[in-house]
Amino acid sequence: MGHLGVLSRNLHQRGNTGGWP
Repeated sequence: MGHLGVLSRNLHQRGNTGGWP
């Protein structure tokens, strides 16, 4: 469970608006 953490961090950093569903 490493990628999930990175994605979660990116989403939170970008304000839940990056490019993921």
